[in-house]
Amino acid sequence: MKQIYTIALAACVALTASAGELTVRTLNPVKKNVKATSITMVKKELPAMATMNKAPQKAEAASIEGEYTFTVGDYYFQESVGEVEETVTVSVADGVVTITPDPSTTYFLTAVSAAYDAATGELTFTNGPALGPVKTSQGDYYTRFEPFAWDDTAKEIVPGEFKATYADGKVTFPADHGFSWPAYSDEACTDWINGFFGIFDAVGMEKYEEPENPNEGWKSVGNATLYDPWLLPVFGILEDGEGNGYAVELQQNETTASLYRLVNPYKGECPVAQYNTCTKNGYIEFDIADPEHVWFNTTEAGFANSQLGVTKFYPSDLLSSLALGYGMTAADVIEILGDGLPYTTYKDGVVTLGSIEETEDGETSTIYAACFGIQGEQYGAYGWTDVETDEATPMTGKIVFPGAGVSNLGVENSGKARYFNLQGVELARPAAGQVVIRVCDGKSVKMLAK
Repeated sequence: MKQIYTIALAACVALTASAGELTVRTLNPVKKNVKATSITMVKKELPAMATMNKAPQKAEAASIEGEYTFTVGDYYFQESVGEVEETVTVSVADGVVTITPDPSTTYFLTAVSAAYDAATGELTFTNGPALGPVKTSQGDYYTRFEPFAWDDTAKEIVPGEFKATYADGKVTFPADHGFSWPAYSDEACTDWINGFFGIFDAVGMEKYEEPENPNEGWKSVGNATLYDPWLLPVFGILEDGEGNGYAVELQQNETTASLYRLVNPYKGECPVAQYNTCTKNGYIEFDIADPEHVWFNTTEAGFANSQLGVTKFYPSDLLSSLALGYGMTAADVIEILGDGLPYTTYKDGVVTLGSIEETEDGETSTIYAACFGIQGEQYGAYGWTDVETDEATPMTGKIVFPGAGVSNLGVENSGKARYFNLQGVELARPAAGQVVIRVCDGKSVKMLAK
């Protein structure tokens, strides 16, 4: 069970002009590099997975304009990773569609334009204007947006315009066609230096609509305290650090009483909210029906950061990721792995994501229950690893329900008073006039701080 796949704690080089210096890269000389999945078994996707817990959608708008999920085919370099989802916004003016990438993009160098025939839904992509000079460590070059086709027989890129079609909230591209930004030595873009600033297949685009009422079917039960085991560890913020819990709205499903969700967990009071470029709502959804095996419905949590290489973030645990990734039930995974897997538990108002020790070939390692998926690998079971030490970053945490924090803090009879806010977060020094919980010798009382 050492297949907890890692993302290095190193900044990824973004291709947007604002993200820093650009790099010219040469193609994989053999073919498109469709990289094999990092998982040793092929994942099985059940047909129902695509619609599970899908939020109600608005009726489809007539216009092509709106926010889309753009599926990038990252295939052309040795380090390519396959399909990745990016967020883009589509606007229309004077018969021209403009596809503008989210600031968190790691693939689009510029916005992309196409002639648009609203009557037929046809988009025509042609070369864009020259851009430059573009300064790199390799020299100064020019570039422009160029559509292309991949010739799988000749194993080469064929530049040239192509058409795509919009219908019913989707843009359909012809197979093996894509977007590129070649590197040229001259402003006229005639002397290609056999390199690209960026290149990828345009696999597809699907419109994203926020539900009219995102809270439909859910009721707020107050603020939980989240000691986050998924994202904060990459920033060095660990569960056992003093004051590392923060308030997040907790909602309960109105139909399934055991089903809860945290609302926008990486915004608001989250300590790293300033690094979040995602503009959509996000949730961490979990079911406590089996307190010994809490289940996570793998939903998008609303976090994106180009330096971490994340455009979509799906917090989960190993039980849920393995079951969903391999098309199994939780009971199947538990029967197969038994005590060889750490499970998320619920007791006395606290959801705990812990860890277990595993010894193999005389070496002991820690397996953490918390893991996450990213764009293209929703059930990827990723964790964080320090690239300098090759050590796994601790990923333990908990979700403390409203009103449960103080009663589960394990306060000893020390005679010393401790103070907590109403979300169960300990306060070093309560502010005058603040409503707090005073705990001393195992007894608690609500009071107004003086």
